[in-house]
Amino acid sequence: MGRNERSLRLEWLEAFLKGRDIPYYARKIAGKLLRPVVIVSTAGRVLAFHDPSGSGFVPGDFSPPLAFGRDWGKPALMTCAELPRTCGKWPGRGKSGEIEYLAVPLVAENRYLGSVFILGQPVLTAEEEEYLWQAALALLLVFEETERGRLKEEGYQTEFVRDILYNNYDSRRDILDKARFWHWDLSGAWALVVAEERGGAHSPDIQTGVKKKKEKRDKEIEKETEVEKEKGKETKVEKGAEVEKKEAKVEKETKLEKGTTVEEETEVEKKKTQVKKEKKKETEAANGKEQEQEKEQEKEQEKEQEKEKEQEQGNEKRSLVYGFGTGPALFAAHAEGKLKDWIVRAMPLVGRDHSRETRRPHAIILNAQLLILVPLLGKEEKQHRMTVSSFLGDLLEAGGRLGLAPLDIGVGTFADAIDGVYKVYQEAKLALELGKAFAYDGPCYFAEMGVLKFIFSQPARELQEFSQRILGILIRYDEETEADLLETLQGYFEARMQVPECARTLFVHENTLRGRLKKIEQLTGFELHRVDHLANLYIALQVRRLGGQSPGPKRE
Repeated sequence: MGRNERSLRLEWLEAFLKGRDIPYYARKIAGKLLRPVVIVSTAGRVLAFHDPSGSGFVPGDFSPPLAFGRDWGKPALMTCAELPRTCGKWPGRGKSGEIEYLAVPLVAENRYLGSVFILGQPVLTAEEEEYLWQAALALLLVFEETERGRLKEEGYQTEFVRDILYNNYDSRRDILDKARFWHWDLSGAWALVVAEERGGAHSPDIQTGVKKKKEKRDKEIEKETEVEKEKGKETKVEKGAEVEKKEAKVEKETKLEKGTTVEEETEVEKKKTQVKKEKKKETEAANGKEQEQEKEQEKEQEKEQEKEKEQEQGNEKRSLVYGFGTGPALFAAHAEGKLKDWIVRAMPLVGRDHSRETRRPHAIILNAQLLILVPLLGKEEKQHRMTVSSFLGDLLEAGGRLGLAPLDIGVGTFADAIDGVYKVYQEAKLALELGKAFAYDGPCYFAEMGVLKFIFSQPARELQEFSQRILGILIRYDEETEADLLETLQGYFEARMQVPECARTLFVHENTLRGRLKKIEQLTGFELHRVDHLANLYIALQVRRLGGQSPGPKRE
């Protein structure tokens, strides 16, 4: 290690021990390289920006999406030569235009912690690279220290919100006093929003249904393949029998025509040869057709497998760039899936605009669901509805611009104070499930669910008994025969009672579907063309799907 390198490392280590913040490192690096420098978090959120050149460029709140195109590997800490980097153009805010950049990731122990962006000419000299590398080592220590403290604090905050939702505090005063510890103002009225990633990513029922359909489809493909093979064998046997008959006929004619002329014998030989050629051609054609059918079936199976792999990869894929965010009102320390992107990327873009004086939205991920507390002003229900609608509209618009996974959303009735939020928590969860059941495109408000609100507010046991009374015979029949009548009925409703669409969804022929629907009518005694009968079946299905969840009291 040279003298300059050693003194440089000591300089950065001293800065870390003195507790220098991230903007300090941005100023130091920019001063050395004489170019604008941006330092961002795992979520791509801009943490520091310094422009010694006075270019007038304004970076905005988030960096462009990054893709370094590789795994971080096993080394505890990469060397300067091993570190991946990428170039691109950063679109500035307002009229500042765009600017070229060189992005260098900050990586330690196979974990991505953030990036340093050098704006302007994306080429560094060897001396500049070494300087940047030494700065990156110190920045890694800063990020590690910050991350450790943030995760610890977010863990406490998560427990705090969970206790509010489960009514574990004795009084409103206890909640407000503890909230002040993090400078949170939880006074006034609040709305609670519960959301899930659209498509059933967190729904065991849907996952089970998809798996069941896949297994069923695979079995049907196997059956079709076996049937085709049997048909091929039968065809070959039939064709072989025909050829043998022709040969026998030729031999018989030959025996009867003994003592014929040489020309006649030659003609007989030609007939034999022709029959053999026909037999060979037919055999080859049959084999070729069978092989083509097998190849087509294999291709179809491969396509299905590729689609399933892509879908699984899409569900399991985790971004290298976007992870846990920063900010006093944002915490998702143990978040799973893509919901955390809504907290660390979309919430900062709208939270400031929807703050109420010292009160601001707070978000948490609990049980694979995104929960957002939205502050309300005034006392009128209509005004509260407009406030929540405006917040969710801006949030969804921001998520759409960022390319985030779409959400299913449920909103409970509004709580006059923070200690009443636990009452609307169950309502919001139920509104979410009802919105998914009825295929709502936008947020589903519990207060606007009409008669369903009263139906599903009944005690869980009574709802379950009603569902069992209506569907019990279908459940038993399915268990005995594997007829999938319950799945068929659910698919029929989801397809808006359109037979062709339902048949495609269930991978069955339309006549097969009609037969199943007729069987459902025979077993249940309900007619599928009567509205009152359809209503009973539909409500019973949704009760079963929701597992009898109800905000109403449970009766012993």
